[in-house]
Amino acid sequence: MKNPPGKLTLILLILLIFSCLTFAQTNKIETAEKSAQTDKLVKPIEDYAKTIADFVEKVGKQHLVIADASDYNEAKKPVWKKFASEDEFEKARETTEAYTIAYVWQRSGKTVAVNFTYSSPSGDWAHFVLCVYRADGTLAKVDSRLNTFYGDATILRTFYFDAKGKKLKETVKYQDLQSDEIFDPKTRDFYDQDVKIYKTVSTLPFANLLKSRVKKK
Repeated sequence: MKNPPGKLTLILLILLIFSCLTFAQTNKIETAEKSAQTDKLVKPIEDYAKTIADFVEKVGKQHLVIADASDYNEAKKPVWKKFASEDEFEKARETTEAYTIAYVWQRSGKTVAVNFTYSSPSGDWAHFVLCVYRADGTLAKVDSRLNTFYGDATILRTFYFDAKGKKLKETVKYQDLQSDEIFDPKTRDFYDQDVKIYKTVSTLPFANLLKSRVKKK
């Protein structure tokens, strides 16, 4: 006896729903497994970054201050200048302001942390980008914080990279500038800015100025 058309349609619909649910469950499992694998790769990077953070905290002041001394509005390319100390840099700012500054920490003669500060004459935004490098000069982690009065927003981003420069993970969080309350970026207009990423110490725009003045331990 043949199945009536209505019953056959119902059976096909049930099979389709079952297939979709199975696919969704499989996809969910695969996503969870992939996330777990990524977290496993990220964990040693987090551990290493923590040792650098402890080192920076222990050392305190940066070893080098390097800034773009070019005119913000007129210059066609940056003019990087290294300062012997933060005091020297602050004195120079009295006559010529710098809007791109890099604070550099070195360990055993190797650059391990570079904290960029980007800003503009308007003072309406500031972008802080901390880059952590391995001893071999490869980028391990980047933490960025963009504060902007255009939309009263704070955008927090974190990137993790393997030793070959492959991005392993990226996270982003949007917060209200005043309250730190998380918001959906679709719900408001705000100023955003790309994060400048230098995957090796040798590709930093002022790499030629990085010769260490720190004695090896």
